[in-house]
Amino acid sequence: MIYAADKSYGELRLLDKITEEHVNPEKINKMRVKHATQIFSHSMAVVAEHLTARGALPEDCRQIIDITLLLDNLFDTLNGSTLTISPNGKIYKGPVKQSSPHHHLWKKAKEVLKTVKFIKKVNVADKIHKAETTVPSVTNFIKTIEGMEALWELLSGKYKLDAMLTRHFNQDPLENFFGNIRSYGARNVAPNSVAFEGAYKALMLNNYSTPHSRGANCEEDVNECLQTLEFFIKEKIEAPESPDVSEEQEIHFNKEICLEQPIEADSGQRNYVCGWVLKKSTSRCNTLGRRALDDENDISSDSKMAKGGGERRSLTSSLASLTA
Repeated sequence: MIYAADKSYGELRLLDKITEEHVNPEKINKMRVKHATQIFSHSMAVVAEHLTARGALPEDCRQIIDITLLLDNLFDTLNGSTLTISPNGKIYKGPVKQSSPHHHLWKKAKEVLKTVKFIKKVNVADKIHKAETTVPSVTNFIKTIEGMEALWELLSGKYKLDAMLTRHFNQDPLENFFGNIRSYGARNVAPNSVAFEGAYKALMLNNYSTPHSRGANCEEDVNECLQTLEFFIKEKIEAPESPDVSEEQEIHFNKEICLEQPIEADSGQRNYVCGWVLKKSTSRCNTLGRRALDDENDISSDSKMAKGGGERRSLTSSLASLTA
């Protein structure tokens, strides 16, 4: 009803991001999580209050405002990505800290979500009855909140961290990581354990520099490996304060990853290129020879064949120098 009332204003819409894919069950894309977050957003609550106050919607529409604002703030607490408060006033998008408002909201959200019930139709003895039921999405939402609370207790208590960015614990960074593994080497969609280990080492060395895919189902994350493989190789070992040990220490690491001599260029690529050029040049020489035999109007066949033979010799010498 809110979408229809807002759409009736034409180009002066307030909910410009809401489309048929958000409200029409036949067009809803179940893989696009942003459609759900845009429905249960702060803008939706504001527009519902505005249109209800103007009389464009019945008073019953006010009932969705509280739950919409709660879900909007809850999404923000689970998607914090900056160490400062968002410039648009979204305080829950900031980091989780000991005195941040996230903890109070999580406690309130669990109490509300545990009371959420859905009404479904049940056929009993050829009669349709309505029964209350819960759904996995709400149950798992509560588990997600409890998991974030447990993570904060662990990180703040055991590791003495004073801030936590919740977006880094979402599924998107994990999907992006496995996407980098699959895209390594052009198409590595089904790597075995050896290939996965090699791709993981290469990504560590490159610090996960593979670009984010456009149109991907997950958001781009700015996570970086804490240290690169190059850092661990070049890291110096600090000498203990002892008169018996010299100040300068050699760097010790696995000799299997050391390259005593530079790797030569792959000769397979050179052979492939030379073979391709040779094939094209042979086809060109045969074409010139046929033209020289068929065309006898302008100049003699002997001069034509001499020309074709000269081009063969020049191409042969060029290929010889290329191969060398």
